[in-house]
Amino acid sequence: MKLFIKKNKIFSKLRRQKKDLFHKSIEWSDLNHPAVQKWIIIFFLSVLLCLIVSSRIPSYRQYVSGEIATLDVKAPQDFLVEDNPSTTAKRIKASDSVWAVYDFDLNAIAKIEQKIDLAFKTMSESFLDKDKKEIKEGATPREKFEQLLGINISESSFKILEKRNFNLNIPNYIYRILNNIFEQGIVSNREILMEEKNRGIVIRFFPNREETNIQEFSRFMDITQARSRVKKEARILLPSSERSLRKPVVEIAQGLLRPNLTFNKSETEEKKTTAREAVKSVLFEVKKGEIIIRAGEKVTPEHLLKLAKLRQLKTDRNSIGSTLGNFFIILLILSIGFGFSITEASKKSQMQNKDLFFAGIMLVLTTLMLQIGESLPEIKLLFLSDHSLFFAIPVATGAIVISVVLGIKQCMVFSVLISIFSIMVFDYKIECFIYPFIGSLVGAREAVYGNQRSTLLKAGLWVSAANIIVILCLKLKLGDFFNWEPLMGNLAMGFLSGILSGIIAAGLVPLIEVVFSYTTDIKL
Repeated sequence: MKLFIKKNKIFSKLRRQKKDLFHKSIEWSDLNHPAVQKWIIIFFLSVLLCLIVSSRIPSYRQYVSGEIATLDVKAPQDFLVEDNPSTTAKRIKASDSVWAVYDFDLNAIAKIEQKIDLAFKTMSESFLDKDKKEIKEGATPREKFEQLLGINISESSFKILEKRNFNLNIPNYIYRILNNIFEQGIVSNREILMEEKNRGIVIRFFPNREETNIQEFSRFMDITQARSRVKKEARILLPSSERSLRKPVVEIAQGLLRPNLTFNKSETEEKKTTAREAVKSVLFEVKKGEIIIRAGEKVTPEHLLKLAKLRQLKTDRNSIGSTLGNFFIILLILSIGFGFSITEASKKSQMQNKDLFFAGIMLVLTTLMLQIGESLPEIKLLFLSDHSLFFAIPVATGAIVISVVLGIKQCMVFSVLISIFSIMVFDYKIECFIYPFIGSLVGAREAVYGNQRSTLLKAGLWVSAANIIVILCLKLKLGDFFNWEPLMGNLAMGFLSGILSGIIAAGLVPLIEVVFSYTTDIKL
């Protein structure tokens, strides 16, 4: 009875030791604990695999306009491309179509009339004062008059006005002359204005800010033309009896001419900006599978636009959200795949972690190989299709090596994991799971019982056969079975994949035996 109780205690202890580490009470602060080390390995494997899966290596070189393309580039999906030159041209056209804005100051003549009125009234009142002390104490009468008008006047003209005692009827002639001219509009530079003749201008009146469009510019004059107009107006308005007043009237009117039609640069630029922003981008659609550029073609600006958009699409896919999503998916997959697995090689936790580390390295290398294969440009030969490079990747190498070193059970987990990562790399296409999964299982099965290195080469041949069968089944499913030329190319790539898998595995196993201190049947 005591012996039976003792045996029960021993078996109970062994069962407790065989429980998964999830069910143990673990001090996670202890980094030497095997379970902690295992989850650290899984975490860093997830980070590394996430970086590989999420990365996008440019699959085509960057050309410049005028170069000759060396490879065909095909659109992987539908997308829209902004035609920058056309958009820019349309925006420039819209900007150029905006009419220049000119401000017309309606109060300009009123201000000048006030100035004339004040000057003549002041001088008239001063000359009525017999003592003239007010004028003589400061400046001379002529200087005083010039200060009030803000212009210079000749001595002869001043004497004429002085002789008339600055009669208050004289300003009426000046008013009428200036009013007629200011109503027409005076610009500082008529040549610049005439550049807008083919389109017209927008006149904004101040102070009411009303706007009107003008296309006839003959009425507008510059300062030189306005000065000539003053002389004509003076000859018409002044009667022959007042001919002596023509000189001072013309001189004062010419001196008071100011542009009242001025170009409003800020308002014009604002309207041009609004017009440019209102123009929508010119887009053209590129359909999935469309040849963007063919080998031998001269690269044009349109080709460069499409290639730039392809680079942008590859960059956009690597957003933070997408990368985080990939990380958590991979972490979940590895947790399920590796978290509950127990290596057959040994029951010791340290060996389990070594096995996990080794399997993780093989997983990273195989995934990296898949990513490089996805990123390589398509080889456009007569007997190759778009998927030929995928079929050529020796993805079964990892499964063969895992099978020899760790056993068939761990290899099955590895095969499932690498097949999942394959569809993540190749945009979740189901054939990208089936092809590496079947090839890996076949290669692992043929290699697991081998005790010679030639067995690995034979396993590679079996993988080639499995690849050929899978490719035929996929082509039959996709309805592309009778397209013989690409079919033969794909079969050749599948056969090459198996041969390469066996050769690479035969070279890796001795290296792994030395680096990780494994003793395989082949080594024995």
